[in-house]
Amino acid sequence: MLLFGTESTERKGPLAIEDYLDIIVLTKDVLKDTDHKLFYSLHRQTNKGMGLTERQHALLKNKLLEYSDWLDTKYPYFRDDLDHLRRPYRSIDRSRTITITERETPVFGGIISVTMIAVRFPFSNKMIKHIDFIKSVQDRRIYDNKTKTHYIKLTERNALDIVTHFKDLDFDIDPRLIDYYNDVCHIQDNHLTYSPGVYNFELKNVHQKVIDYSHNKFGEPSVSNLHLYRDAANILGLSHFDSKDVIENEKSLSAMTKSILERTTNLCFASSKEYGLDELLLSINELDRYPLLVTVPMMTKRESSYFYKANGFATTSDKQRDYLIEVVADVTILSKMHTYLQPYVNNDEISVMYRKERKTIEDCDFNNYITRHQLNNLPTEKTKVVFLHQQKRIPKPLLESNWRPRTSLLLKMTLSANKTITIFRESSDLIITYSDEFLTSHPYFVL
Repeated sequence: MLLFGTESTERKGPLAIEDYLDIIVLTKDVLKDTDHKLFYSLHRQTNKGMGLTERQHALLKNKLLEYSDWLDTKYPYFRDDLDHLRRPYRSIDRSRTITITERETPVFGGIISVTMIAVRFPFSNKMIKHIDFIKSVQDRRIYDNKTKTHYIKLTERNALDIVTHFKDLDFDIDPRLIDYYNDVCHIQDNHLTYSPGVYNFELKNVHQKVIDYSHNKFGEPSVSNLHLYRDAANILGLSHFDSKDVIENEKSLSAMTKSILERTTNLCFASSKEYGLDELLLSINELDRYPLLVTVPMMTKRESSYFYKANGFATTSDKQRDYLIEVVADVTILSKMHTYLQPYVNNDEISVMYRKERKTIEDCDFNNYITRHQLNNLPTEKTKVVFLHQQKRIPKPLLESNWRPRTSLLLKMTLSANKTITIFRESSDLIITYSDEFLTSHPYFVL
């Protein structure tokens, strides 16, 4: 039997090319640094019982011949053995296919069948850039390592992106996907014929239920209410508005309202360095963005100096703490907000859903203010504004009611909100944070 790294005095049969691979890998100071990655990769593969492919065999032969000066002196039959294999060739399915398939996907603890695009191809370094592209299209990565298949949810946009990217890369593409792709391209090229939107103040290319709902909520489209349709575009599925009508409609809108209409996400940030709360509440009213949830935090002057300057808040010392800091009393925030809201909302349409513990004069003033102005209303379908404390639980009467916010207003940039309130406010389709602090790690649209 041949001993690796020593001359053989007796040859009982040919060696396999994998044996010479092992010899090079296991012999110190022989393997070149530039060959480490390749040789160790093939060595691990063969020692797992996997055969070489034809391409790997040809590559390994050429690489071993680079070590012929050393191998010839120790193994005189080295060159004759290069065509001997331990195991038959391992075949690789090198097909490149893109098909439409059904795949079971877990959703909310259950399993549903989802129509997906299946992109299959064998891995190679040349395909890494295409793998990166697929990852950019997937909302979450789904990859079957056994079949070398990537899965992407079938949508119009994904079909367009996938086929456009791979159609010239020698892939066998499912005819059904090609037909789907062609339909999407036709619609894209003739978008004015198919895009849902408001054309000449008329809803087109939408379901009758969308028309009925919109007319009932906003009235028929006109120059005076077109901004309401634009604001609800994501909910209604609208993507087109005549530019001349938009320009005419915006003549009567405030600057902040125009900015809100341009948002690209439901998370918006309004800087108190730029806007006052009165401007923000004016925009909310212009867009008829009720019901409105206002979450009131514990705010210090040191944290949000511009917030106070912009809204003229008075401050008071909080002697309950071990150190003295200037804080804005809840009654000050509530009274200022109430003053700004009075032109738009009646007192019986406001519900303040928390109380103070009467530990300070400001706590008593807060509770008395609610009673005096009759803001202690239970939430109903007619309630336009609800105030909650950011660190307190949602009261049971509010949870048991059908009241849900369309807009949430956070008066401080913070991550430490009560989880119950977080879930409640995220039912809103617009969340505005009003502060002079900004967390760049969050995907906010800056107004």
